[in-house]
Amino acid sequence: MKARFAAVLALGTVLVSGSASAQEDATAYVFGEYYVCDQNREAFSDVLAEHVFGPMFDRHLEAGNLIGWGWLGHNAGGEWRRAQYYVSTDLNTLLDTRDAIIEEVQAEAAAEGREFTDVCPDHDDYIWASVATSEPVNEQVAERPEAGYSTYFVCSAGAEARADEILQEVYAPILDRHVAAGHFNSWGWYAHLSGGKFRRLLTLDGADHKAILAGVMGLNADIDAENAEAGEEFASICHSHDDYMWDIQISHPQGG
Repeated sequence: MKARFAAVLALGTVLVSGSASAQEDATAYVFGEYYVCDQNREAFSDVLAEHVFGPMFDRHLEAGNLIGWGWLGHNAGGEWRRAQYYVSTDLNTLLDTRDAIIEEVQAEAAAEGREFTDVCPDHDDYIWASVATSEPVNEQVAERPEAGYSTYFVCSAGAEARADEILQEVYAPILDRHVAAGHFNSWGWYAHLSGGKFRRLLTLDGADHKAILAGVMGLNADIDAENAEAGEEFASICHSHDDYMWDIQISHPQGG
């Protein structure tokens, strides 16, 4: 297992799944906690995530309750400064594990929990379910590279299934080409189960942010050139979005 504290998601993000669609593999359920932190003190939250709360998540990895968890640092984007994600192939197990970790923090590290809340006083919770990814679930949550890129989409609820179809039929082959070209290590497309306004999530992992951004620009150009109509339809369904560049500070897969 590794813990990296660079100048640096998760779960993003976030975060897991294949061009082989999730129906051909286990569905990954991702609990994402997105924190608004005091920028002058947020480095202390990284220490707590690694040394105090991290061992609790690792225990649940070893017990088989989770298949991965990670900690992300803000590189560029909106107000979220840190993000924690943890993943299971069973939704009930994911929720039970979250309850257990909250109890463990209260019992074993209540003072540190209060310190963390003082540094990162506000947060948003989301639960995501994998729809399509470039790799099977167990490979997607393996040790991740240094850089992550997450696009959080606001979509029309009645047409989200069509957006999923376009993603899998049109975008996925192009995304796979950019994986082959080395712009991305992997990609994932997730559906909202619980949380705020964002209804879909696209995650991209890569060796560094420059490579990812080159891939994002290439992806957009390829869609315009190869199937602009599908791209316009997708944009009409998922009509606004927020982009985040994440530094992947901790990435712990099961058995890693």
